[in-house]
Amino acid sequence: EQKALALSNYLFGTGGVYEPTEEEREEYYEELYCRVQIITILHVDFVLDANGERVFDRTSGKYLFEKKTDAQMAVQNEKEAELVSKLYDGIDETAFLQLLAAYNNDSSAKNYPSGYYFAKGGDYREYIEQIPEAALAMDVGTVVRVESEYGVHFLLRLAPDEGAYAAEENADFFSDFY
Repeated sequence: EQKALALSNYLFGTGGVYEPTEEEREEYYEELYCRVQIITILHVDFVLDANGERVFDRTSGKYLFEKKTDAQMAVQNEKEAELVSKLYDGIDETAFLQLLAAYNNDSSAKNYPSGYYFAKGGDYREYIEQIPEAALAMDVGTVVRVESEYGVHFLLRLAPDEGAYAAEENADFFSDFY
């Protein structure tokens, strides 16, 4: 894997033999990547380390969690029903972000104000596998509901942001972007 990355950087990296133009980078991005905003209603409480970060178990490939109590789940189910009544295909990003602020209870969303970016053929072993699959299959402007062992996720597929691959706030999603 390191050899492949070194070769890729040699050929296509900054100052590389075949350094792509900005237009080629934008075209590559628009062809292979999608952008989504996600509202998550958690059905679990994640186990946190001493720094308040989620604990990831490399053996199972999953984040450690504890199920919510029946009383907590009743609140989450009520919250989900209310949210569903307000979502629709064609909702604009501003309205979706207002719902995200009101209903989302996944703290990681604050780290990605422009949304989440997924690429065709990307490696998402440390991510909820159903989300990238659904995101890549969606049309811009549509909303889908995705269930996982962690809860329920509502995705809004957005048009790509020009040059998103170069923005520091998106670095987590474009670490291997050419």
